[in-house]
Amino acid sequence: MKIRVWAILVFIVIAGFVSGLWVFKNNLPIKPSESLAKADAIVVLTGGELRIKTGFELLNKKVSDVLFITGVHSKSRDEKLFKHYEKSNVRGQVYVGKWARNTTENAMEFLEFNEKHNFAFKTIYLVTDYFHMQRSLLEFRYFNKNVTLLPYPVKYEGKDRVAMFFREFVKYYSANIWHLLRLEAI
Repeated sequence: MKIRVWAILVFIVIAGFVSGLWVFKNNLPIKPSESLAKADAIVVLTGGELRIKTGFELLNKKVSDVLFITGVHSKSRDEKLFKHYEKSNVRGQVYVGKWARNTTENAMEFLEFNEKHNFAFKTIYLVTDYFHMQRSLLEFRYFNKNVTLLPYPVKYEGKDRVAMFFREFVKYYSANIWHLLRLEAI
């Protein structure tokens, strides 16, 4: 009897894990939307040069006049961020946030930035890689409830795609559980 109960519990856990992987994989936004609406800001989460390059490309396409790069290392010099974009005709304002160290803090750093601008940013493009997008949307929705998020995923630049997929899968579901527990505590 005890073995049967344990077998059922193990089966349920494995089935939940596999179905969670399937749902996570099938909800990965691989490509950005081809039609670009005007937004109040472009928000780039650091973590790869392609993310920053894409943010500047969106700024050059005039989808917004504001680019906010969150999660820049506090000792990083701003000119290092702009090394590839010096010759581009960047029109608009570029802001750099330097205190966020993770995705939750990226969302909080943008909230603080938006507060300083009297909540002027109601619609934003969120730029990060596609593995990271679901968790980023979750965190930004939690902290920025009145902001419309337009996901703009970029290709993951690392070589460890499978490992990154599983890391983001675990982090995404952990963040979901964390937010559920936070809501229950309120």
